[in-house]
Amino acid sequence: MIKPRTFLLTIALVLAVAIPRIGLGQIAPDISPFTASYPAVALAGFLWGLGPAILALLCSTAVA
Repeated sequence: MIKPRTFLLTIALVLAVAIPRIGLGQIAPDISPFTASYPAVALAGFLWGLGPAILALLCSTAVA
């Protein structure tokens, strides 16, 4: 069973990746907005399973 804590950690992981990506967008605007999201989605899936990986994908899409 997936604990609610894993969903909070997934959101924190996506935010930890998105905040530097927003700053990097100011320096190099031609980089794909989803480049930094791939490791976050893969790590969430590897550590916590499919549900948190889908949440990471949706949150990454919303942030980008």
